[in-house]
Amino acid sequence: VIVTPTSLHREVVLAAAIIDIGFGASAFVYVFDRRSGRFLAEVSALGVPRLQAGVADRAGEGARAWFRSPSLALVLERPPGSDAYRLHGRGPGLQLDVSLAAAAAPAGLAAIAEVPGGVVSCTHKRVGLLASGLVGLAEGNISGGMENAGPGDPPTVC
Repeated sequence: VIVTPTSLHREVVLAAAIIDIGFGASAFVYVFDRRSGRFLAEVSALGVPRLQAGVADRAGEGARAWFRSPSLALVLERPPGSDAYRLHGRGPGLQLDVSLAAAAAPAGLAAIAEVPGGVVSCTHKRVGLLASGLVGLAEGNISGGMENAGPGDPPTVC
């Protein structure tokens, strides 16, 4: 599982996850406006592992997670040699093409747990990734990156 909450323009939070738990898969994306206290987009879906979703064995360079259903398509990847993840996809009223810089972000958190029956479960979380790119919404687009925002600036909606 790779979860990447981050902020665009400090007042807008983007979070996404692609989950493969062996017998099932799911994904979600939400865009939350901290200033107004409302979700600008909120999409989730269920799927079949390996048919509609896949999560690589690594979370750093070379990572790739994908999810594809009629209502939501997401890809999160970090090519070898790159210090940034790329999140792109689409859902109802939502288009994503965002770069998430990992270099200045806090280290990720990984947890591994034994599950009865000799199975192991793991999760990996990343937060605070500097975002730039485009979040297309039904009511307008949010573009740019945090580096363009001041402490009280509202999100840039085009």
